[in-house]
Amino acid sequence: QAEDGIRDDLVTGVQTCALPILAAGGPESVAGVGANADNLTVDAQVTSGRHTSLLARDNIEQTAIGDVTAGDTIDAQAFEESITMADGAVSQAADANIRYTAAVNVIVGELIAAEDVGDLSAAGDVSIIADTGFIRDARGDLVNVDDDGFAEHDGSGDSRIENVVAANARLDAEGDVGQTDNPIDTRIGDTDGVIAAASETGSIYVYESDDLTIGRSE
Repeated sequence: QAEDGIRDDLVTGVQTCALPILAAGGPESVAGVGANADNLTVDAQVTSGRHTSLLARDNIEQTAIGDVTAGDTIDAQAFEESITMADGAVSQAADANIRYTAAVNVIVGELIAAEDVGDLSAAGDVSIIADTGFIRDARGDLVNVDDDGFAEHDGSGDSRIENVVAANARLDAEGDVGQTDNPIDTRIGDTDGVIAAASETGSIYVYESDDLTIGRSE
């Protein structure tokens, strides 16, 4: 169990993390938040030295101050609805995997599967799955297409951040992955990272910071 910082509303089925949480037993413990919640709001920092799970029957909302930091994997799952990260929300796993899975949509802030964002040689992988909906960027860092057909930031929106920083990434949705003027921003691998992306009924828009290798999403 975690230290005080979880507030339950048994009438509405909403669970809110309103105070910082350090997993009980110190930073080497596992943090599990929202296991009994219909809806989970992460509105304060969650820190664990090992695995961290964010679970809700319906929706998970991660606010701009609801950062999640883990020494091992981070697993977020909204079993029947969506995951929404605000612009500014960060989940960072120290060279371990991150998985965000929702029955409907996933809106992404920053998912960083590396302890040192400048060195991805030991980084983990990021998986984002929106079973029946879309995957979108929470930040309005917009792009347009230049005369040569390449995307470039047009300066009319926010400054660019990378939504996914990892060794490899899987982006899988029923609808669109990213948007025409607001793709999913990525930095994948130091030299040989792969993005596996799939959309059953929509399009895929990804803006990679370095070289890009496209793989298959099974």
